[in-house]
Order: sequence, then structure tokens, then C-alpha cells
Amino acid sequence: MDAFVALLICVICVAKAANAQLQLNGGDAFINTRVRLECTIPSAAVIVTWHSADKSNNYETVAVIQEFSNGRCSQSPNSNLTCTCNSTLFACEINAVDLSNDGQRWRCSASINSTTMYSNTHIISVLSNVSRPCDSNVEWQYPQYNCLRADVINAVNQTYLLTGNVTSGEVINALSEVANVTEYKENRTSSELLNTTEISALTDALRLVAGLVSRQGIATYDVAKVFLKSASNILDMENKETWLSLKQENKNTSETLLSSIDEIGSGLRKRISAGVIGNVVVVNKNCVFEVRKLTDGIVQFPDNQTIQNDAQGDNTWIRQSKSRISLNTTALGEVVTIVIYKDMTGIISSRTSSNRSSHNAVIVNGPIISVSISDNSTKLVSPINMTFEHGQKNFTNATCNFWRFRPEQLGYWDNDGCKVQTSNDTITVCECYHLTNFAVLMSPFVEADEKSREIRIVSIVGISVSALCLLLTIIVFARLWRYVRSDRSILLLNLITALIISYGIFIGGIDRTENKIVCTVVAAALHYIYSAVFCLMLAESIGILSDVILVFAQNSPLRKLLVFAWGVPVIIVGSTLSITKTNGYGDDHYCWLSLSRGLRWAFVGPALFVILFNSIILIILFKKMFALKAMGDKPIKDKIKTTLWSLCVLVPLMGISWNLGIFYVNESASFMQYVFAVCNGLQGVYIFICNCVLNEKVKDGFKREKIRRKNKSMTSSL
Repeated sequence: MDAFVALLICVICVAKAANAQLQLNGGDAFINTRVRLECTIPSAAVIVTWHSADKSNNYETVAVIQEFSNGRCSQSPNSNLTCTCNSTLFACEINAVDLSNDGQRWRCSASINSTTMYSNTHIISVLSNVSRPCDSNVEWQYPQYNCLRADVINAVNQTYLLTGNVTSGEVINALSEVANVTEYKENRTSSELLNTTEISALTDALRLVAGLVSRQGIATYDVAKVFLKSASNILDMENKETWLSLKQENKNTSETLLSSIDEIGSGLRKRISAGVIGNVVVVNKNCVFEVRKLTDGIVQFPDNQTIQNDAQGDNTWIRQSKSRISLNTTALGEVVTIVIYKDMTGIISSRTSSNRSSHNAVIVNGPIISVSISDNSTKLVSPINMTFEHGQKNFTNATCNFWRFRPEQLGYWDNDGCKVQTSNDTITVCECYHLTNFAVLMSPFVEADEKSREIRIVSIVGISVSALCLLLTIIVFARLWRYVRSDRSILLLNLITALIISYGIFIGGIDRTENKIVCTVVAAALHYIYSAVFCLMLAESIGILSDVILVFAQNSPLRKLLVFAWGVPVIIVGSTLSITKTNGYGDDHYCWLSLSRGLRWAFVGPALFVILFNSIILIILFKKMFALKAMGDKPIKDKIKTTLWSLCVLVPLMGISWNLGIFYVNESASFMQYVFAVCNGLQGVYIFICNCVLNEKVKDGFKREKIRRKNKSMTSSL
């Protein structure tokens, strides 16, 4: 996988007017003095602009370098760029451009401005590697970025400027920059989401701030609120792919973030113990945080009072969550910090004491609960009880674990001192005799994997039988085309073509989840082709209805019906992709429509409408057929009868099959998956039986073909 590097080195060499010789790092600069600028750019993936400024700092562009051309610049043999400018102050601006790599577009978007005075050597590291490693299993890992955007750099720099004795107000201002740059915005594109380097840099910035706040004793509710807002933004599921990439790189970024939040809690505990401030409660989208002075008895967290104390917070999820903690205050200190992280699945590593690999068979299935006092190493007399709500179903072998921090090394999960009290499909209750960060680790449900292999075999067999019957139908119609040619036959062949394409995409692409873009394309293609199948059935119904109602019509509606059948799905899929921004088209398991965010209705809705509309047309055709029977109009009656026989079974069969397909990759009930596989197999079989075996036109065509061959044979013998 190609990578690109853009390192901008601006070296200003100043010449004195007296001797006009170039010097490094020396002398004074005057107006009209010749100044040499060298910019080393190993890649042409950037656009560099040099600006000059007068004493009032009014900048004027003096050179634009794009792919080593344009502007008043020349390229030397060693790829250096030399610009001659007349000024004492210069500014470098660098912008990234898109790179296309192996069918995928990587964007390391940045627009960095940097000003350098005379006699300075200024290095701006703006862009670096964008790569996608191939692991030992010969599978692509998530993209790894190494670039920082201007707003992220600015936010990080604000925190690094907090040196010496600072006030809580200064800390809040710096953290507000971090909160703003990490906040998810609705219209963000995928390239604008936080990448691995940015999350690492921002997490390190929060770590420094947390340590500073704790050491200087300036922790307050307002500081905690904006700090936890930033942390919650970074932990948001919108950044899940970035966190997965960090896990693959074996980075301890999530561990750093958790310890930073613990550090903020430590600073607040000191001030609450001293009576300087009261209890602190902060509720965010991805975590709920409380530091409280304990009273005697059993404490439940979170309780209604906890949630009400931060009415402005995003507390909907914690109200609905089953995750809870119960602790005996006699076993703890005076002040305690409690944090519940909403969902850390895929964010924190699943390394355990027995398996330190990042590719562990178990995962953190749900929230993390953190409990801290001044001395976490104390063994508790009475255990704390924690209820964890599972993030995913169909997982088993729950174990209660705590995170073992290790200085300068990667931490891991350990179950020493913790045990499972009870566990079912939705929750696990843990009991632990010490304090730190706790979670439930679980394994995928093995039985489901064994069944999925059987279901896949049934699906492949069913689809193969169906495809074979469809191919036989095409062969029969091709052989007898002179006898069976009609608008309905053309629509039928279009339907068969759509079904065969859908089978191929389904078998070949439904589980291509290793590449997100390919998976999205497969899901969108399946959505389109399945929608086209329903529209073609509707077109067939409309066509026969048109024949019955407009008996003497001169123009065939075939062309319009085909445009409708293949065009409407484009609108449906295009609109859905535009609205969802491809979210829900494929997930970590299958490349099909996800049940989340109501996306199922993008397919089920139009399908149900087609089924309903087809049902209305079928009722009208039934009435017409009985009316024609009384009139004795046999040709039209036979035409309706053939269509009715086909559609009366095919419409509900297709409806059941493809609507079950929505649940095929989302539901744990194997019964649904078996029914879907069987219905898939019946589609082609039924089309062949209805349109070949029982079709009077086909039978008559075979008879006439037999007579024609016989006559031809007799003629040739004469």
C-alpha cells in the first residue's frame, strides 16, 4: 500500500546588502534584500504557497508551488524549490490533496499556516503516512493515518501552553477547544472524523491537563464538565473504526484516556474531602461520572438523584441502561469516584492475563464501570456488586475482569478477586473485592457459528437449484421465442436476469466485510437488485392490466414499464444512500441492510407497497377474468389466467423471501434463516414450472416446433 510523506522545511538564508553573500542564520534583513527559501517536498501530494508581508502584516502571495511547478520557483536536481522574495517576513501555507490508492481514496486533509522570521529555520510536519497494513491472516487491517488537521493542532497546542500556575478558567478555555474539535457534527464526511494520530494527540493532551489540574488543586465542576465532554466525544461510536485501528497498532490510547479521567476524579476527591467543593455529577452521551462524599449504608449508582443533578446532560441512555453498581460504604473511604462508560466494545483492548494478544477470542461486551478511592490497592472487606448490560447478544462464557494498569507497558484484563454471580442473555452481575476499572469479557456463541455453516450450505444449494431452473427457463424461451414472444415474456426474462444477478452478488459478496467500501457497494447492489425484482413483478401486473383495459391500444407500454422497473430502484437506493451517508449499508458481519436507524424500511417499505399494489391489480384481474368468462372472450381470458397463476404465488413467495432476507443477517433465530434459504430455492423452481411446464404457449410452441421439424425433415427427404 503506497504511503505519502510531505515534510515542509523552510530555510531562510539572509544576505547583507554590503557583500550580497548568502549566510545561514545570521545578519539583518532589509527591504529588497534577496532571500532564498528552500522547501524540500518528497511527494507531489501537496500544494505549497509562500506569502510575504510588510510591516503591517498584510500578506501577499509571492509563489504557489503545485507539483513542483507554477510561481516564481525553480526545481533543482535534488527536488528542492528555490524562491527569491523581497521581504523580511514570510509565511508558509500547505494544503493536502486527495490521493487515490487501490480503488480507495485516502484524504489527509489539512491547511496549515506558519509564519517564520528572518534567520530562522522552520520545520512544519504537516502530512505523513497513510497506510493500510496486511496482517498475518492475509487480511487488510483498518487504515492508519499519521496526519493532524489545523484545528486539532491548535486545540492540542492550547493545552500545551498551560504551564506554571494556571487558573481553572484558563484550563476551561483550553479544554473547550478540545471539546469543540472532537464534537461530532451531523454533516461531517468520513474524512473529517478523527483519525488515529489525532485521537492519540488529543488523549495525550487530556492526560497532561488531568495531571496539571490534580497537582495544582484547581479541579472544579466546570473543569470536570468540559474535560468529560471532550473525553465523551473521543469515545463516541462514530470513531469506532479509528479505535479499532488503534487496537490493531497495540496502542494504549484508551488506557491513557481512562487513567486521565481517574486523575480528574482524584483531583475532585481531594477538594471534596477538604470541603472546598460539593459533590460533582456529570452526565454525557458516552459516560456518567460522579464524585461524592459517602454516607453510611448501601449506595446505589446511578440513582435518580444522580441523574437529576445534571439535568442538562445527555442522560437518556443511563435512564434506560440496566448497568448499575452497589457498594457498602463501610468498606470504602470518605469520598469515591464512580464512572460508567456507555459502551467500550471495540474501543479498549481485550488482552487478558492468559492471552496478551490483541487478536483475542473474547471481547469487552458492554460498558466499563470504574470505582476509585484514594487507595485503590486496599482489599475490600465487603465486595462491590456491579450489573453489566451486554452490548451484543449471542455471546457466552461471561467473565468478570478488572483492568491491570502497568507503567510503561500495555495493560490487560485480569479476573483475580472478581467472580460472576449471575449471567443471562442480557446482563451479567459481578462481585469484586477491590477497585479499579471493571468489564465483562465474553466469547461469541459457538453454536450459532456451527448453525451458520449449515445454513450457508442450504442457501448455496437452494440458490443453485433456483438459478438452474431460471437458466432452463431462459433456454426454453430462447428456443421457442418465435412462439412465446410478447411484452410479458420480455418482462419475465428481465425478472429472471435480475434474480440471477442477485444470487451471484449474494453468494459472492454477502460476507465480504474485510473491505468496508466493497461491503457498502455489495449492500447497495443487493438493495438495488432486490428492489428491481419487485418493480419488475409490478410492471408485469401493470402490463397485463393494460392489455385488459386498453384492448385496442396501438402502442405497447413495454418501454415505459422497463424504464420504471429499472429506474425506480435507482431513486430508492440513491435517496437512501444520500440520507444515510452509507451508514447501515453493511456491518462487521454481513454486507446487507442493517436493522439499525430504521434502514430496513428502505427495502421493506417499497416491497410492501409493491405487494399491496400487486394485490389490488390481482383483484381487478380476477374480476375481469370472471366477466370475460361470461362473455366467452377466451384469448384475453387465457392471458389473464396465465398471469394470475404466476403472480398469485410468485408475489407472496418473493415478499416472504426478500423480507426475511432483511432478518437473515440480523436475527439469531436460525428458523428465519432456513425459511429464507428454502424460499430462495423455490423462486426459480416455481418460475420454471409456471412459465414452462404449465404454460400453454410453451406447450403449443413445442408441438409446433415438433411439426415444423417433421415437415422440414420430410421436405429435405423429398
